[in-house]
Amino acid sequence: MLKCREVVEQADAYLASELTSWQRFQFNLHLAICGYCRRYLKALKMTQQISQQLTVSSQPSDNDISALVAMIQQDEKK
Repeated sequence: MLKCREVVEQADAYLASELTSWQRFQFNLHLAICGYCRRYLKALKMTQQISQQLTVSSQPSDNDISALVAMIQQDEKK
């Protein structure tokens, strides 16, 4: 069984579907019993989604900030 530290170390590979079938099974087994790691993975997914949608600039615009707040609020409702 994976430890939480191992889940954190493998989370990017998990989201990128780079784990073997056995590694993915172990990862999912750990997620099934560990609420902390489920929350961590959910936050990591949200961070990746937000960072992909925001444009790169030296200072975010008001529209970017508003979009970010809306995404967070929408996720909290789920």
